[in-house]
Amino acid sequence: MALLVPFTSLVLSLTAAGEVVSPPPLDSFIYPGEEVVQFLVQLDDQRLETSMYAALEELMDLGGENILFCRIQRIEAPLAGYLFDGLWNAEIEGEDFTTFRIGIEDGSGDGSFVLLARGVDESGGVHWYPPPGPDFRPTGNMPMPESLLDYEFLLDRGEFEILEEHYPRPDDDSTE
Repeated sequence: MALLVPFTSLVLSLTAAGEVVSPPPLDSFIYPGEEVVQFLVQLDDQRLETSMYAALEELMDLGGENILFCRIQRIEAPLAGYLFDGLWNAEIEGEDFTTFRIGIEDGSGDGSFVLLARGVDESGGVHWYPPPGPDFRPTGNMPMPESLLDYEFLLDRGEFEILEEHYPRPDDDSTE
């Protein structure tokens, strides 16, 4: 396993053998034809590049595969950073997820401040990470799960929920 380490304007990958290897280009993780994301990456903004590599590393550490960034949102409050939306395949806590939103704070080497994931099972049932999901409403004296606070970053929920419709997998024959 390689470790991605931000270092000024250069991002290095250190292997177990101590070799320094350049990481794969971010272009290989951007949805094909997504010109806005490609343009933002080409601006050579070090904060954005470092944040994208941090997001990529965390998604891979969770076992994510086939990761494609589809959208980027810049946020300034309650903290400064980026929200990245995309496609992936990951199994978390026994559930399969196909879309993600991950938030990376500017200058943070500590990983994400939020990770949301959505999946749909074979019967069409939607499941969310972290559970119980944004539609949970406590009843009676039931305590409010702390994980519900993560869903404050589910801006434009409707757009997030149709991410796979708007961005069909490039190898998916059902593309429009």
